[in-house]
This record gives sequence, structure tokens and C-alpha cells, in this order.
Amino acid sequence: MRILVIAHAFPPYPASGALRPGNVVAALRRRGHAVHVITSRLRGEPAGARVCEPDLTVLPVRYPPNPRYLYAAAKAALRHVCRSGADPSLNRASFPESMPDSIPTWKRHLLSLLYLPDTQQGFIPAAVARSLPIVRRGIDLLYTTGPVFSTHIAGLLLKQMTGVRWAAEFRDLWTQDPSREHTGHLRSRASVAIETWLESRFLSSADHIVSVSAGIQRQLMQRVETRFHGNFILARNGIVQLESQAVFSSPKTPLRVL
Repeated sequence: MRILVIAHAFPPYPASGALRPGNVVAALRRRGHAVHVITSRLRGEPAGARVCEPDLTVLPVRYPPNPRYLYAAAKAALRHVCRSGADPSLNRASFPESMPDSIPTWKRHLLSLLYLPDTQQGFIPAAVARSLPIVRRGIDLLYTTGPVFSTHIAGLLLKQMTGVRWAAEFRDLWTQDPSREHTGHLRSRASVAIETWLESRFLSSADHIVSVSAGIQRQLMQRVETRFHGNFILARNGIVQLESQAVFSSPKTPLRVL
């Protein structure tokens, strides 16, 4: 098969989020498939293909920073200017760095939209533009992996434009992720409604929904009608090498190497 993988992080990207996409691509290549990868360009990385082999091409894309970063940079610069004219006896602790517990409604709504669906929004048009010619030349499968969930928006757009067969992989929950409650200042009623709608579109539009754990799969399946349940695939994160097979000898503990 000819497979196009869209992953925001891909080796040697210095983050744990690059491990699973790298392992998925390696597993596909071991099975004889040819893979194109669209990913984000590393800092200082020159333009052009990162890898160009007969069965693997890695194409990094550059995209503009999220406006939220520009906002944070401007705020930090303003704080620096204010500090430069302050009493030297005041120490750094006098200026809180964290977000306040409550902020104006208009600011909360604005920041929530800048974080929709994450801070890598600029990756969406860049990935779609780079992927579209590849898809139109002919591929058998489009595989997007998230987070970041901007990759799935790129997948949804490509699915709508070309009708390509699409697999969306969820390495974490999105709207149902309990840890998102700790970033409440980045959410609003409007952003939650949009994210919920987008997630429903992903789950009902993708031909395959890949989950890395039974818990994630179970919660995602609750979001769609029963007729879509046949699209779900469980592919756990694997262990490359087991030091002691006896520890994992229970037949009730299935292992996957991806």
C-alpha cells in the first residue's frame, strides 16, 4: 500500500509525542508498505525532504506561530519594560507569572479560540497544501495521529476534498480528557461546542478510528452511533523488548509492538 501519514511530531523531534508516529511508520515499512510522512519542520532544519528513500519520504513543513505565542511574547515584553522602570528593591517574585484565577469574559473567549483545537493551528493549512498533491497522485490510506488534534482537522479536510480512505489515531482523549480542566482559562462555551462538533465529525467521517488503549476506545465509541463501532481499531503502544517474559505471561494481557 501507499500510505500518507500526517504527524505533527516525528523523529528526531525532541518530544515523546514523536515516538508513536515513528513506531507506526516503522511497522508499516516492515510490512512492505511505502510511506510518505508530513510533519513539522524542526528549528534550523533546511527546506526539503528530511528523508528520501524508496519506501519512506519525510517532508517537513514550516508554518507561522500561533497568535497566542505572539500575544504571550508581547505581554512578556511589556512586563519587561514595566520592570525596567520599577524600584530595584522589588524582586522577581513581586510579579506573578501565572494566569490569574479569573479573567475578563472577552479575554477568556479570545484565548480559547486561539487555543482551538490547540496551539498548532498553523500546521493545518501547511499540511493540507503539502499533502494534497500526494493524495491526488494516488494513495491507499491517509493516516493522521494526534495529539496535536490539528492533524485530524487536516485529515478531515483532505477526506472532504478527495474522498481518500482515512484512519484517525487517538493517542489521548480530546474533549473528554480530564486534564483539560486544568486549562479552564483557555476554554469557553463557544470553544467547547466547536471542539465537540469537530470531534464528532472526526469519529463519523474517518473510515478507521485507531486507539492506543481500551479506555480511550471505549470512551470514543460512546460518542458515536452503534453503526460506526466497526470502524474502531485497538492498537496498543508496544514494548520493543521485554527483559522478563514471565512478568507478562498472563494471556489476559495482550501486547502489541508498534
